Amino acid sequence: MKVVDLFSGAGGLSCGLELAGFKPVLANEINPAYANTYKKNHPETFVVVEDIRNISETNFLTDHDILPGSIDLVAGGPPCQGFSVNAPIRSLEDPRNHLFKDFLRIAAILKPKAILIENVPGIVSLGKGTVVEQIYKELDSLGYKVSHRILFAGHYGVPQMRFRTVFLAIKKKMKKSLSFQNHSIIQKRLQTFQKQKIFVLKYNHYLNKI
Repeated sequence: MKVVDLFSGAGGLSCGLELAGFKPVLANEINPAYANTYKKNHPETFVVVEDIRNISETNFLTDHDILPGSIDLVAGGPPCQGFSVNAPIRSLEDPRNHLFKDFLRIAAILKPKAILIENVPGIVSLGKGTVVEQIYKELDSLGYKVSHRILFAGHYGVPQMRFRTVFLAIKKKMKKSLSFQNHSIIQKRLQTFQKQKIFVLKYNHYLNKI
């Protein structure tokens, strides 16, 4: 299965997707240092080192011989600093908070079977849900059905005290339902995280308030 990784950074998301059976065929990262690290982690993947706002249809289709609809997944995490509740100033006017639109613009060009967007929990509350509403509206107009959840990494065996908002979207014509794995199914993995039970009780309370 082929994946295009946008806002790829050093390639952490691509590493996880590879473990899940995906093959990164193309990535985009604006920072040359991060892009070089990505290339070392994924030597067979071509990395477009460019501001996503400057990327055209030619960059992704013609230059790399990609046909619309041939990509299984477009994935990525648009910059989250402006969405974070820890940001000094949270504002819809922050230019970084609009880069998800370019993510969706590229997805519209590639027409993948599925789309994955990850970001901080703060994306849900910024502008009283305006950003989430825009994401749903745009994906719906592109022919996708979408769902999102705030997930806790520790529930899935990852040794991190980290929550992330994850959007999943698939083509409506695929006639498949969207679902997130229930973390109660994988409770045994919690034992791999020291004092996980105490931590989960504390942060589940926090999660329910977001």
